[in-house]
Amino acid sequence: MTGSGASAQDHLATAVPLMRFLYYYHVYYQVRRILVETQAPLPQDQAWTAFNNPYDRRAYEQICGEFRVPPTLIGALKAQTKDASNSETAWSTFILVKSHGFTWPGVERLNDSIRTYVWAILGVQAQTRTHILGAGTAFDAQKQFLANLEDAISSPVDLPSAIKRYQDVLQYASSKVDFVFGIGLYMAPSDMLLRIGQVAGYNNEIVTASEGQSLGTNANINVLDAPPSHTTGETGLVKPQKPSTGDTTVPVTASASAAAEKHEDEKTDLIVGGVTIGLLVLWLLC
Repeated sequence: MTGSGASAQDHLATAVPLMRFLYYYHVYYQVRRILVETQAPLPQDQAWTAFNNPYDRRAYEQICGEFRVPPTLIGALKAQTKDASNSETAWSTFILVKSHGFTWPGVERLNDSIRTYVWAILGVQAQTRTHILGAGTAFDAQKQFLANLEDAISSPVDLPSAIKRYQDVLQYASSKVDFVFGIGLYMAPSDMLLRIGQVAGYNNEIVTASEGQSLGTNANINVLDAPPSHTTGETGLVKPQKPSTGDTTVPVTASASAAAEKHEDEKTDLIVGGVTIGLLVLWLLC
């Protein structure tokens, strides 16, 4: 957290629920990812020890290089955590009290957390075909959420697949992408409950927050409504018209005939104009 620029006061303790949940998730997810990257055992693992945990030294040095901190930092941290006099405040070494902006590695890690958070919440509702909040069938979604999260934590870093997964879940979620977590970070839907059902022709693209947007929900983004459904329940099929019982000949009015003639004239003019321009260009080249 210290290396990313996120802080306890501005992010973990924010009054905006969705933002607070995201940053709590970010701490958990990225700590777990770093532990996997460094191959450090967890407390429930047999090889785990409180003050002398084994880890992959090369992976640790790569992470130190990512956040531009000296590899010798781990010795000072171990000494501080062993000091019983400041055990209750030792966490402040790892989390800033007040943020002064995100670092470049912090933006990359935060975007990774946002992609996974949105995919895990919306994707699991699509997988189980039920909302993730509440009781009853919601327990199925919550259980699958934990399973998907563990898979994401233990999976190797694959940025193209992660972006595609995030894009796909936005495309089929039918929710507005209107919530800003921070400048330069991926945005997300403010409504994270999946609309169970199909909405034809509706799509959300990946949106990145700019300086002209405020933190939280931005109502003026992606305001295009989903088109109304006129289908028979099968995608792409238009509701058929009732056949007439009388004369099947459709009368052509004078205005319709004139409009058709005007359309043909315009089409002819466009063709003639295109051919003329093509011949002129060919003549100039010759």
